[in-house]
Amino acid sequence: MSFRTETDAARTFRDGISRVLHCVSARVFVASGKPNALRLRAIVVNGTRPMRLVNSVPLTLRVAVECRTVAVTEGCADTNYRVCVCLGGCTDDTRIVRVSLASGNRNSVAFPHLHIGPASGKLRDEYARAHMDTGHIALPTMLHLIIRDFAVDPVRIDWLSVLTQTRAFWDTAVSYEE
Repeated sequence: MSFRTETDAARTFRDGISRVLHCVSARVFVASGKPNALRLRAIVVNGTRPMRLVNSVPLTLRVAVECRTVAVTEGCADTNYRVCVCLGGCTDDTRIVRVSLASGNRNSVAFPHLHIGPASGKLRDEYARAHMDTGHIALPTMLHLIIRDFAVDPVRIDWLSVLTQTRAFWDTAVSYEE
């Protein structure tokens, strides 16, 4: 996909995030900031507040993305990406699972990984601290997981086709450093 400007590339990336999040929440606000000196641009989801998910238990979802415009013709690559599913409000104690895609620029772990949180059941401390190497897990894949396996009710009727179409775009638009 080709973009005229870095802003167009970032807008397309931001709109893709918004589109998939609307599969699980009717109230989604996604905005992107201006790039800093390293060409990193924060994508802010719901003003950093977690989204409530429709489920028989009070699940919430928190998403944080920082993207770098790779080239005008290539678009954005998410260089720091976190998706956190929590029981109740999103805190370390209520976290069920968190997926992180980190490039190593601010995080000591420079590979995509998954954390199992204490709200998933009784865990030994070393399990909760473990960084399970997962390879890249795209946001649409995480949303499919929470709909299918965490019994979250999708908000959109066409949620499966939206996630499938967006997953194909996401997989080509996203990169990470190993």
